[in-house]
Amino acid sequence: MANRATSQPSSFAAPESERRTQARHPFPREAPFRLGNDIGTATVRDLSPGGIGLLIPCSVAPGETIAVELPEQSEDTWLLKRVQVVHATLKGPGHWLVGGVFVNRLNSKELRVLLGDQPGR
Repeated sequence: MANRATSQPSSFAAPESERRTQARHPFPREAPFRLGNDIGTATVRDLSPGGIGLLIPCSVAPGETIAVELPEQSEDTWLLKRVQVVHATLKGPGHWLVGGVFVNRLNSKELRVLLGDQPGR
């Protein structure tokens, strides 16, 4: 992966107040991502139908778009989603905490499948 990380401890567009209107669901999984020409692995912290929290190993600015492959509960299949970055905070060397909104929201079926709440399981 190209090194986009900086040594400056800084924060981009840190949210002034809580903007979420939907409950977040813990989703502690590794997920491949692409940011421009950079490819790597993100640690997903949580998600909701409208957005996601990620820890990634490179810098990113609000407004940029990240493509993330979310593993379904079975981890046999993946759901590709585009995420527009809302805020990014440097948490340590090579660790950026990113909050973003899905370009196309998760529908209720996608959310159930990702979380493993499929009827009949």
